[in-house]
Amino acid sequence: MVAHIPEGPVEVIELGSGLSDKTFEFLRALGDRPVRYRPIDVSADAIEKMGVEFKKRFPHFAYDGIVAT
Repeated sequence: MVAHIPEGPVEVIELGSGLSDKTFEFLRALGDRPVRYRPIDVSADAIEKMGVEFKKRFPHFAYDGIVAT
């Protein structure tokens, strides 16, 4: 799937992201490309926990978690 994404910065927006285990695999495949990840979930706790884990795994990517109300 990653091979079909044009070169350059990537913005990934995920609805109902939960803990994003599958998405983390996708993001890992993007390698060193500039990435902004914007998960959207109704659980503030899930967004916060995911942000902590995301920053550990991908310190070079931007993270903007959104709590939907």
